[in-house]
Amino acid sequence: MSEIPDWELEEQLNRILKKFGIKRPNPIECSVIALFMDARGFTQYSAQPDVTPFDIGQYLYMLQLGASVWFTYPRLPYEIELPNGNLAQQVVGSDREPFWIDPVQIKFLGDGAMLLWEYNDNIECQILLANIFLRCWLAIDNLNRECQRLPFSPPSDLVFGLAHGRAAKFYNEILPPPRPINSQYDFEFGGFCINLASRLATCLETSGLCADENGLIYRAYNRIEQQVSVPPERPDVELKGIGTRKPYKWILPPAEK
Repeated sequence: MSEIPDWELEEQLNRILKKFGIKRPNPIECSVIALFMDARGFTQYSAQPDVTPFDIGQYLYMLQLGASVWFTYPRLPYEIELPNGNLAQQVVGSDREPFWIDPVQIKFLGDGAMLLWEYNDNIECQILLANIFLRCWLAIDNLNRECQRLPFSPPSDLVFGLAHGRAAKFYNEILPPPRPINSQYDFEFGGFCINLASRLATCLETSGLCADENGLIYRAYNRIEQQVSVPPERPDVELKGIGTRKPYKWILPPAEK
């Protein structure tokens, strides 16, 4: 099968843009925190013959509802219980309240989700990252406990990949109608750090968080290190399409039954 010449692809794209009155995107540079969440073992679980679509739907609904609570509710309790039983205090901002900014975008991807935050200030970014750490561990603890209550034994391991850096942001005019107005889907984001976060999530087989090897993320962890008492591992990992990196990996014990 012959390849379509570049000029023909360009011509087809221009025809589509003109037909629907869509302008070419004008990307702007921004800084983002990218977090990928994935339920480990879901594919094998859903392939079991005795697992029904109802079971799968219940589980995914619980996961998506949980993600909305874990990462968009600004006033979670000041103290968060971690899977190892420790109580950790969220890092406060200038108003002496736990500092939190809702993600600018959440995309649910079946048994997982992509969450993106924009930031400008490095100090606020550190505080936000520290509280993202704590909320990831709250999510792991909550999911484990909820799965123990369900009769159909769904997967209870939740893994996270975390990275931050520069990204391109552009207005999304291609989403077909009907589309929400002034929603998180008005913009699309793309960049290496987003791909990196998704790859880092694949480094874990059991519940935990894998974060990129950079100073800002580790300084954020230092703010909660003594409360968490879970030292990171630093293995060399081979990431598909990226190469060898040495991320921080936190493997968390399951909640006690």
